[in-house]
Amino acid sequence: DSLTSFIQKPAVILRAVTTFIMMLIFSCVLDKGYSKENVCLYNNKQGACNYTVGISLIAFFVGLGFLACTYFWEQISNTVTRKYIVFSDMSFCGFWLSSSSLISVLSQTCGGRRRMLLKMR
Repeated sequence: DSLTSFIQKPAVILRAVTTFIMMLIFSCVLDKGYSKENVCLYNNKQGACNYTVGISLIAFFVGLGFLACTYFWEQISNTVTRKYIVFSDMSFCGFWLSSSSLISVLSQTCGGRRRMLLKMR
C-alpha cells in the first residue's frame, strides 16, 4: 500500500519520467551516435559524444538519488538534512536549466555566425 501511494505522488512521477528520459538519451547516443567505425557522428568530434554520454549518465544517477530521497523523505526527521536535500535538488535543477539554455544559445549563435561567414565568401 505504501509503495502504491508513493508511486502515485506527482513528484515521484515527474522524477521517474525525467530519469527515464536521461536513460533514453544515453541509449540513443550509444546506439545512433557512432558510425560502424566507432567514430562519433556529431561533427566527427569524440568529445561531443563523450560529453553527451557523461552528462546523461550523471543526470540519470542524480535522478535515481533524488528518487531515493523522495522515498525516504518522511523518515528524515532532521530539518538540516532536509534543507540540504532541497537545496541540492534546486541547485542541480537550476544548473541543469541554465547549462541547457546556454548550450542552446551558443549553438544558435555559432550556427548564425557560420551562415554569416558563408555569405561573406
